Amino acid sequence: MGWVIAGVLAVALGLLTLNMLGSLVRVVLGPTDRDRLTGVVLAGTSGIAFLLLAAVLFDQPALRDAALAICALTVVVTVVRIRAEQSADRAGRNADAG
Repeated sequence: MGWVIAGVLAVALGLLTLNMLGSLVRVVLGPTDRDRLTGVVLAGTSGIAFLLLAAVLFDQPALRDAALAICALTVVVTVVRIRAEQSADRAGRNADAG
């Protein structure tokens, strides 16, 4: 790999790190649960991109497997959270109707 490509990948890794840190601030500060979930999803997708770029830069194929695992976990967390919100909304509507 040429030094120009390695430099571009290194800069991209730095920017993705800043993006992950910024999204984690949203997770901590909120203010709502949806904001926190959005921060977690953004940190997850940024982490996936970080791992994929690092796999190329450092020639470590195992990092691709880690990125795939994080991708799967991000999807599961999102689906579980949305289902929980839908269940809570239904329970609230049933309590109001009854």
